[in-house]
Amino acid sequence: MSPGALIVLASFALVCAAVLYVFAWVSYGVWYKPDMACMADGPDAGALPAVSHRDFPISLVCINDEGVPAERVPPWLNPMLFVLLGSAPAFYVAALVMQARSQLRRDLPPIR
Repeated sequence: MSPGALIVLASFALVCAAVLYVFAWVSYGVWYKPDMACMADGPDAGALPAVSHRDFPISLVCINDEGVPAERVPPWLNPMLFVLLGSAPAFYVAALVMQARSQLRRDLPPIR
């Protein structure tokens, strides 16, 4: 794999992470009014306010019908976000290492 392909892969991972974060941030109401997101289930949900919310990692805890706090953000979302955010720098570093190694090979005289 060439360094250019790794840089494209790293950039793609960052774009995917940004799209996933914005999607989750908007979908689960953390950005607007978390209390409204908890009441979005309808009038039967009891209209209880959010217990807690965070922007990063994305979290929205609401009271469910049984009166127990429940996380509304899917359990796969934050791990996927961290994998994408962690892989992008790894791909960038790998591209830099590959570029440096190929530059070093060009500068060394051939072995006889």
